[in-house]
Amino acid sequence: MAEQAFMDGLSEVKEACYLSDIVVRSADSFSPGIKAHKLILRARSTVVKGMLASGEESLTVPDMNFEELDTFLSFLYTRTGTIPQGLLEKHSKSLYKAGVTYDIPHLCDIAAAEIIRSMKLDHSECLSILSLNQRLLNGTTYTENTLHYKKIQGAALDVGVQYLLMRLESGSLLDLVKTEPELVLKIMCWYIKNVSPE
Repeated sequence: MAEQAFMDGLSEVKEACYLSDIVVRSADSFSPGIKAHKLILRARSTVVKGMLASGEESLTVPDMNFEELDTFLSFLYTRTGTIPQGLLEKHSKSLYKAGVTYDIPHLCDIAAAEIIRSMKLDHSECLSILSLNQRLLNGTTYTENTLHYKKIQGAALDVGVQYLLMRLESGSLLDLVKTEPELVLKIMCWYIKNVSPE
């Protein structure tokens, strides 16, 4: 019990807003800001540390809604670096993007594992994941050599092949080619390069 109280200490500081010195806002302008502590934010992310170098009193996280932002900040305040499963399932993509954008490898690990798990349950998810990975490549220091990129991309392409085969068997592959030609081509090229004929 004492150990649990010790581990929950930072989370309680966040919830009580004790000595907070910054307000973090989501892209949703109607949502309230969340009071936080620069010290914690800086300690968890070198990118945020750089963003807060000039003494700002507020920070806007542009690509998150309020619930995603609250989940992200709660993660930053945990000692164990965990996220409740329901919130992780619901926000894995935005948390993965935040992990990449703010250079938080542990968050990338957790969110990537959930994304891969969910893709295996719903093969159509591979298309949105491939699209997300491409957007991240275009907008951050994320590269094709990054471990997380390779892990997510490989899983998405592998599941993508299964998804294309399912669409082929159901007679709906042509519809997919019409709506997502670049992603279909990417999956097919990966398959040709990486899967040797039996």
